[in-house]
Amino acid sequence: LGAVRNQTHIPHETDIDITMDKADFPQAARQIEARLADTHFIFRILPRSAGLFFSKTNQVHVDFWFYKKGPTQTVEPFQIAGGRGGDYKIDNAILFPPSDCVYEGHVYKCP
Repeated sequence: LGAVRNQTHIPHETDIDITMDKADFPQAARQIEARLADTHFIFRILPRSAGLFFSKTNQVHVDFWFYKKGPTQTVEPFQIAGGRGGDYKIDNAILFPPSDCVYEGHVYKCP
């Protein structure tokens, strides 16, 4: 939302959300884990998401949400307060191909 609406981080937020194809996550996880040894970061992998935390006590973190792209729709999880959540089903024509978004002066792909 911050990347699309503000082209920067939302000031009152403590996280950055990244959505990625679940099939691509094992490679991303290997890259993250290979670089953690000499840092204070904590990496947690859950069935529907993962998180990279600044430390055990700091709230700043990155959430990785996994989507599954089907032939016509993509299924993407969501979570609300209290840990409840579900799945969004989004037509692929809305998400793909991704377009360019500017975030703090850098260009990234986003729907």
